[in-house]
Amino acid sequence: MLGMEGARYVLVDHPIQDANDEEMRGKARAVLEAVVEALSV
Repeated sequence: MLGMEGARYVLVDHPIQDANDEEMRGKARAVLEAVVEALSV
């Protein structure tokens, strides 16, 4: 990852730009555990 080997990241389902608020909340809920895990180093 461009000089950031070992950096943690989370992938979010696309499309994002056309998602309404409720769809974005669903996408956020779907990755919440992965985000918390990635931040808990």
